[in-house]
Amino acid sequence: MQRAGKLLVMNRPTPQEVGEAVAVVNAAVALAGGEVHPIARDLIEAMGRGEISGDRAAQAIIAEFVEAPSA
Repeated sequence: MQRAGKLLVMNRPTPQEVGEAVAVVNAAVALAGGEVHPIARDLIEAMGRGEISGDRAAQAIIAEFVEAPSA
């Protein structure tokens, strides 16, 4: 992180850093006996690249897995 006046600027992660973060998530879930769903993995990668926020990823997961489909 760099400070530019009062604005806090964060560097975007590299593709390698995003891949490493996704690998850590996959390993943690696997150790717990689970598997990361492909849709969730895509959202995690998009968050890592700074394309979407954590809030937006949570909304997408809720919409995909929790909300009942409309008839």
